[in-house]
Amino acid sequence: MEKKETAKQKKVQDLISNLSANDTKTVVKAIKALKTNGDETSIEPLISLLSKTDSEPIKKEIVDLLNTIKSTAVPPALIACLNNPDYVNARQAMMVSIWSTALNYNQYFGEIAQATVNGDLMEAIECITILENLEEGLNEDELMDGILIFKSYLVDKKAESSPKNDIIMEIVQMLQQMNDTV
Repeated sequence: MEKKETAKQKKVQDLISNLSANDTKTVVKAIKALKTNGDETSIEPLISLLSKTDSEPIKKEIVDLLNTIKSTAVPPALIACLNNPDYVNARQAMMVSIWSTALNYNQYFGEIAQATVNGDLMEAIECITILENLEEGLNEDELMDGILIFKSYLVDKKAESSPKNDIIMEIVQMLQQMNDTV
């Protein structure tokens, strides 16, 4: 069993190494192979590549992989990348992945809220979609983490009127309604 595990880990590491190839075809092939052979250790290298590449075929393959993940080991790896300033260009894709995979990210709602306030209008819209697609409701602590982050943001931005701020006010209302039912 241990040899089999080591062989799988080696294969994953080889595929991750291929993400640095100069040839788009090789990189796309590695991403496709990671869909079936990858594990949570491949998430950060994929997010890093997504945030840096200009290649549409590479972006498309990474986004497809992120949106079809089923491993419950992935949420902590993805969340570790979500608020990393090096991966800002991939933040919206990560947030789409959170709601499209139907994996449970509830315990990370504070980090999702922080990414929303750090992000732009699209991240705020994705946050609403995440809330609308929750399989299980947020518990009281998760709700309060989010409400606190969003309200602090709105206090700092209270003089500003913007579509993002309007969406964040809507998110706060949604969270308060959820809190009323907890």
